[in-house]
This record gives sequence, structure tokens and C-alpha cells, in this order.
Amino acid sequence: MKRFIHNIISGVLFFCIASVLLCSCEDEHIAPSSGSAISIVSSSVLFNPDGGTGTIEFASSQEVSAYSEQPWCEVSVEGNVVTVTAEAYADLENRYASIILKASEDSVRVVAQQNGIIMSADVARTHTLSDAKAEISFKVESNAKVKVRSSASWLRCSLSDKNITVSVRDNDSGHFRSGWVEYSSGNVADTIWISQCNPRDLYGNFRLLGYNSNNSLVYLPATISAGTEENDLKVSCNANGVMWSFDATFNPESHTVSVVNAQNVGTVEASGYSFHVFLCLLSSLTSNFSWDPELVCTASVGYDDELESTIIKVNPLTYTGYNGNPMEVDSFVFAAFQNVDEATGLPKGNPSLYPAILFFPYFQSL
Repeated sequence: MKRFIHNIISGVLFFCIASVLLCSCEDEHIAPSSGSAISIVSSSVLFNPDGGTGTIEFASSQEVSAYSEQPWCEVSVEGNVVTVTAEAYADLENRYASIILKASEDSVRVVAQQNGIIMSADVARTHTLSDAKAEISFKVESNAKVKVRSSASWLRCSLSDKNITVSVRDNDSGHFRSGWVEYSSGNVADTIWISQCNPRDLYGNFRLLGYNSNNSLVYLPATISAGTEENDLKVSCNANGVMWSFDATFNPESHTVSVVNAQNVGTVEASGYSFHVFLCLLSSLTSNFSWDPELVCTASVGYDDELESTIIKVNPLTYTGYNGNPMEVDSFVFAAFQNVDEATGLPKGNPSLYPAILFFPYFQSL
């Protein structure tokens, strides 16, 4: 999607004023009294943000001096020409300076204009890539010089005639990584975000952490391994010596992990009975939970450089509840049921106990 960074009012002024300046510079800038000792022959004092030099040519039988009313615009007089020098400008809004030419008691005012930055680029804001090397190229449209920089050594940027090429190196770090590329003109800047990840970057030993009902941070030891298909994951948790497992899916286009609600993860023994344990989505606000298998939560993949750990954080999910009202679930509850519907494989009846509750859950690699 093409993004434009500019001031609308400044843009309108630029086109309107520029048209007048280019078509009728003399009429635009001359403000002499009748019988003035100075007349303007031509003027070229419309500057882009990079600055530069312009001129005002005049005719007079007397000695002429000139000065600028703004410090960013300097003038000098030689013969019948005023040289106007504008310094570089980094902001969005256009700016103006009056150049005063004086001969004896007469004076003429010429207005110099410097346009503000106008910048746009036809490039996506986010790029979610695999671990393989890649290249991203785009052109920046700007009326000023363009600069580019990146946040990481694995993102190499080159700039040629406002065309930017970002070379992304192979990700051999063994984990998710992300960085940014910033392109700018003056004080106007925009950023694209680049991340690299493959399912295998998530394989390994983790802790599944969350807060219990006493607001204490607790965890289950967990392992993430390859599933059946390319992007499938198998999550196994150790709950006091009992192994629970559920399926997840890595989404390469968003670098997230999806988990289907109401998965039968295993069993638990209590009071001489065996119960079926289901992973269900729970609301931290209401403590209500659902075993609707149509619900799918996502978890964002990231990497904490300080902890040197992969972090997979469950995102809140809003859906329409049984009463028609919106309901947000953001936590996990492992709910134990005594019976299972043979036709659907879903829980039957009400849960008997809750072997584990994790509010605001996330995975952290070891």
C-alpha cells in the first residue's frame, strides 16, 4: 500500500504558488510604487528542501542594495543581479522569506519560497520472511535527498537514485529475529519491519508460564516439536509427571502460532477416577471459559535479547458468547471432564476439576 507523508495544506500551497511563480514571476513579486527607481526583470527564487541558489535580475539607474527578512535565506548583489542562497530545510511545511531591494527611497519586495518535504514509498510496512536470504527493493518518491539505515547487521541497505535495496541475510541464529529499515528525507521518516522465522526455530524445551488464581507466576515444563505437516507443531506439557499434548500450527505469513480450542490433551487421576483433560480458552475478566472447538487463538512469536529466549505470547481473542454478547478470552484452563461425547470427541457434562489454570500464558524457551 502506498503511503504518503506530507502536509496537505503545504502541498496545495506548493502547487498553487509554484504555478504563479513559474508563469509570472515578475507580476507575482514586484510591489513598487508608481515611478519606482527599481524594476524586476526576472526572478527564480523557488527552492526545493535541499536548498540552493537562485537569482533576481533587476533594472535600475541607481545603486541597489538587498537584504532578506529571514536568516535561512542569504542575499548578495553584483551588478544587476541579486543572488539568493537558501540553506537545506528538513520540515514538512513550506516557508517564505521576503527579499527587499532598495534604491534610494524606493524599494521592491520579492518573496522567496522553499518547499517542505514531500515523501512517499510503495512498500509494505511489514515483511515476514522465512530463514532464507531475501531481497526487498522499493523506490522513494521525494523532493529532497533520501537516506536509509537499518537496525541490524543482517539487514544491508543500499541506495541509488532514491531506489533502496535491502539485502536480508540467511537466519542461522536458530531463533526468530526481527529488525527495521528506516528511510528518510530531512525530518520526515518512515519504517518497514522485517522478521525471519521458520517452524524449526520453535523446536526445543520451554516453560509454559502464566499466573494462577493467587496471582503467582507458575509454569509447566513443555517441549515443542515437529508435527505431521510442514508447519505443524506438537506441544507436550509435563503436569506433575503426567504428559499432556496438544497441536499447534505455525503461520509463516504472520509469524504467529495458532491453537485450536477444546483439544483433548490427556488424562488426570483424582480420587480413584480418571478424567479427560481439555485445553480450553479462559477469560481473565469473568473467569468463564469455553470448549467451543470453532475458537482458535493465536500467539505472537518474538525473541527477548536480554533473556536470550524465544517468547510465544498468547493474544486475546474476542468472540460472540452464547448470550450474544462479546466475550474476550486471554488465558488457558486445563479442565477435567469425567465423560466425553463419543460422536464429537468433545467434553460431555460439566468439568469436575481444574488441574491447571494459567492466566495470560506464554512460552519461554530454555
